[in-house]
Amino acid sequence: MSDMELKYCDLIDFSKMCVPEYNMPEFSDRVLVFDVMRDEWETASLVQSSVTAEPGVSHSGDSIETSGDLIETSGSKRSLEIAAEGPEQKRRKKIEPNNETRVELLVADSGSETEPTCEQANADCEIEIGSVMENKSHEPACEQAENKKLGKPSTSPLHPSTEGVPEKAVNLDSNGIQENLNESLRQHQIYVHGLWLAVQSPYFRSLLHSSGMKETHDIEVHLKIPESEEKAHLVLLEAMYRSDVLNDKSVDELLAVLELADKYDVKFVFKKCKYVLQQNATTFEISTKIMHVIKVKHNMNDSEDLAATLQSVLAQEFSPLDENWQSEKFTSLPEPSVKYLLRSDDLIVQSENTVFHALMHWMEQNDVDPAGLEETNDLLAVVRFKLVTIDYLYNVIKNHPIALKMSKFSELYLGGMTYHAITAEQKEVLEKLPVLRKKPERNIIQYTFVVKKEDYKAAPGRPTELISDEFWACGYKMSVHLSIPYYSSDDSDLSMSVHNLSKESLVPLKFVFMKNGTIMNVQQKTFNQLLISCSERCRKLKLQSSDFSNDDTCKLCIVVEPS
Repeated sequence: MSDMELKYCDLIDFSKMCVPEYNMPEFSDRVLVFDVMRDEWETASLVQSSVTAEPGVSHSGDSIETSGDLIETSGSKRSLEIAAEGPEQKRRKKIEPNNETRVELLVADSGSETEPTCEQANADCEIEIGSVMENKSHEPACEQAENKKLGKPSTSPLHPSTEGVPEKAVNLDSNGIQENLNESLRQHQIYVHGLWLAVQSPYFRSLLHSSGMKETHDIEVHLKIPESEEKAHLVLLEAMYRSDVLNDKSVDELLAVLELADKYDVKFVFKKCKYVLQQNATTFEISTKIMHVIKVKHNMNDSEDLAATLQSVLAQEFSPLDENWQSEKFTSLPEPSVKYLLRSDDLIVQSENTVFHALMHWMEQNDVDPAGLEETNDLLAVVRFKLVTIDYLYNVIKNHPIALKMSKFSELYLGGMTYHAITAEQKEVLEKLPVLRKKPERNIIQYTFVVKKEDYKAAPGRPTELISDEFWACGYKMSVHLSIPYYSSDDSDLSMSVHNLSKESLVPLKFVFMKNGTIMNVQQKTFNQLLISCSERCRKLKLQSSDFSNDDTCKLCIVVEPS
């Protein structure tokens, strides 16, 4: 960098030029007025706009355009498109496919000598910014203009008994008293620099400088905001001058400002909110709240770095997945959270089979229609099919009733099968190898089989057979059988069965039995299902009276993992 170029610190100092001048009348060139409205105001305005729609006046959830004014609401982002100004103009609103609202100026033919149209006559009707039209009825605008010329009173077929009474959106409060929803509760006048707001936000640039509307010339510009967003608007405006005001805000306050910064496209405030939220995303509850705003309520762009921070918190909360996928906390996660959780490299799980089974369980519990998912939906891609065991791919996933209906199933399934088919040497030269997930550092107890002392006593002349409840391990549905002989000197048989297999299955698993917390036997078996059953026995198991605790129970803990 040459001596003539600005250094980074110089740019920082330059960016702070307007900071001490925030809300200073003697230095500002514009006054931004926030008219705080009741939260019901916007809904009431939309309803009344649809009822009182007339030629020459356009209504929408974002703005209402008339011949001379723009009524702003708290809708989505807006972009203003301006045509050349002429002697006769009218405005209309265009709804873009992405739900953005665009205001256009349409220039009438200045050479036309036709009679005045309804739209031109409607220009005589006066309207206040941010309120419904005074002296306005439900009759067409051209009829109003004609009645005005003839001196006739304005009538409304919908309200014949209210002639001459201005219409206002009203609401009944808790005491049954009518409230005018179009009257502001209070105002906030803030002295600002139009250029400073314009360089930070395309919305304010269009509103204050390039729209060609009356707001571009007025010193005082009004914006109507709902009461619930009042504080967030004030913080947003101050943060556009002093971003450090966000450092001590709560998560809820930051999220409210983040939404407005995204709505008005204030990029630097949006980034500052992200960075502060990243520092505050330390618990599952906070992460869930942030994820709801950035990925569920809105699908915000430029938020992947924040989502990555939330992903780490989710992985920590649900690791190991083998112990948490059946919890209500997991099944109640929204889809974006499930995606980020199950695609995380930091997620601890014994087998990739469990990731697939956990996803299918979540879809089943939330009644997700796999056939109704969009083709671009990559929900199934969170499973790393190349890490799923070959037997599980062939015997479980191949004919799974939910996965089969998902759009990318064939592509992902074939990718996993192909990966297992190639040699180890070929795998080493692949450009992109599957990333292994973290393995648990301790034994994951898949099931605890509680044996009671009275059940252990064999019936005369025949052994006692105890069967456990079914449980899941490594994506397989299993159960444990304990066969107790008649004579206590004989060994007991403890066998484990796999139930969700097709014929001709080979499932290599290692299972460990622990008796009252002590490792009793380790077996590394291959479950082989041919025609009837799929089970393996752990022999030489002896239960003695000392194995039962004071409450007359013995706990047999089963640990299962891929061999």
